[in-house]
Amino acid sequence: FLTLAAGTQVYAVTELDGERIESQRFPIPGRGGIRVMLVGAAGDASISAMPVQSGRVRFGGDSRILVEMGEETVEVYYLFDVINERAAPVEPPEPIVLDMPPGAVSVTILPDSSPRTASEGPRATLPGPFQSGTTPLRVAYILPYSGDRLTISQRVPADLEAFLVMVEKWGAMDVASPLIARRTEDALGESSYIFAAGPLVAEGETFTFELSGLPHHSRLPTTVAVGLALTILGVGVWGALTPVDMRADTDRRLSLEGN
Repeated sequence: FLTLAAGTQVYAVTELDGERIESQRFPIPGRGGIRVMLVGAAGDASISAMPVQSGRVRFGGDSRILVEMGEETVEVYYLFDVINERAAPVEPPEPIVLDMPPGAVSVTILPDSSPRTASEGPRATLPGPFQSGTTPLRVAYILPYSGDRLTISQRVPADLEAFLVMVEKWGAMDVASPLIARRTEDALGESSYIFAAGPLVAEGETFTFELSGLPHHSRLPTTVAVGLALTILGVGVWGALTPVDMRADTDRRLSLEGN
């Protein structure tokens, strides 16, 4: 910016299909430069006129897994961005299919997911074609647990550019996975979260992470109650099945009557 003084507030602007796109204002640096990207979408007519190509898509680097706590349940959110890097629409060999982990219930398509996203039982599906850029895939489910540990595994139907998981932390909770390369903890609002990240998970592979230190109710009172009930029942059954010596009872009765 040879003709502009350092510190001057400027912005970048362009026009795409008659729409004006502006950047945020930023100061001119004293040395070096600033790289600015202006992003817009072509009109629907331009997109629909382009033929669909065969190709693959991926889950972008901002895709993440969010885990929040319930009453002996966890709520798991897949906040995925399906990326098509080509200028033309792409039709993958197979639709994007997520089969939720065993035990998952209440599978829900979130409102900001692509309207083509559908769910049936523990499965969520997003068919192609995928327009150039980003298509949101937002799915949630509930996973009950018992005890202080829970393992979550998920097969990915496309390359997951980075493994990113955010876990709401209660007490001494922790998260572990062979994929985790770096982690930190921070507060968001009134809750604390564990942030963990790792490398790419290739298409067809499974990411797995374990939650430990989960809050849970003790099963000991229930176990003791069930044990006592079974003992009482067993004694009752034993008593009912034990044969009675009718002759001894008759002799005892006659003896008492004679007295």
